[in-house]
Amino acid sequence: MSSIKVLLTREPAGNEKLARFLVTKGWECIEQPLLQVSAVEFSAQQQQAMLAKIPFCDTLVVTSQNALRYCPEPLFNQLAQRWREVMVMGPATKALLPALCGDVIGLPGNSEKLCEQLAAMPSRSRIFLLTGAAGRRVISRWCHQHGVELERCVVYRRVCPQIPAGRLNALQQEAHVVPVLTCTTALKYLFRLYSAAGRNWVCNLTFIAVSERIAQYARKLGIRHIEVAGSMEPVAIEQALQRLM
Repeated sequence: MSSIKVLLTREPAGNEKLARFLVTKGWECIEQPLLQVSAVEFSAQQQQAMLAKIPFCDTLVVTSQNALRYCPEPLFNQLAQRWREVMVMGPATKALLPALCGDVIGLPGNSEKLCEQLAAMPSRSRIFLLTGAAGRRVISRWCHQHGVELERCVVYRRVCPQIPAGRLNALQQEAHVVPVLTCTTALKYLFRLYSAAGRNWVCNLTFIAVSERIAQYARKLGIRHIEVAGSMEPVAIEQALQRLM
């Protein structure tokens, strides 16, 4: 097997499935989360304001596993009662919704592909988007361009982790490290964590990006070598690693 060491950058719960799959295929993995996820605190008044918007929406889209994990229980219960049909992004998110909301429609985890699928569906006038802060802007733009009203319900946020300098230095000493990028936020925080010299090291790494959108963001930051997996699924990421050999 290759000398490549795969750097997994999601929070531990998000890395588990991919790490297990890659290890069975013979890859060496290093886990170093480049972001932390925390819940958005809702006051009783804020919850009531959000609940009041639900009856005016005709489609519920859940963008991620974290959107389900961090959704306040009273709000989620109302969402489950309101919609017979729930649209979720990615198979892992779909797996977290067993029979709670009637029909669960699995959609691509990629925002661009989601918009393509929404465009092909019957007219939808108002979407309730259960999501995280500063994410899924592609969906917001698409809704604006197509005259679809969007209610964004932000239930979690990503924050930059505190990583000891010794750990950051140790990563720089590893040979043939290939980070896997599942969001632009992780890359933004990676640049924030390192000094100028460390950023030069980052720019010379080969990355795997799960989407072309993330790859484009990486190129703007000066990263030269990027392999696009096209999906967050472990099989697609492993195939991207094989292409690097």
